[in-house]
Amino acid sequence: MLENPGLSEEWRQVVGYEGYYEVSSHGRVRRMKAYYGTYVGRIMSISYSDGYAYVHLCKNDRKRKRGVHILVAEAFHGRRPRNKFPKPQRP
Repeated sequence: MLENPGLSEEWRQVVGYEGYYEVSSHGRVRRMKAYYGTYVGRIMSISYSDGYAYVHLCKNDRKRKRGVHILVAEAFHGRRPRNKFPKPQRP
């Protein structure tokens, strides 16, 4: 993640998980609501796959794996318009 002591870390709510999680401008994700033995303010552990950082988010007893880069982009720039940037097709 981005580690620059000259930049202050800004936190915003995760789109679709408002009131549950926040994501920082440095790419860290923390809880805003306690969930099954966890506590408010806990920094989420990150897993890596295919060169990308992921976190598992829970809401209403449903767990979902989300890319940290996507959470940061949505929180700080808004949601990506549907079909505006389609995923590349694999041969």
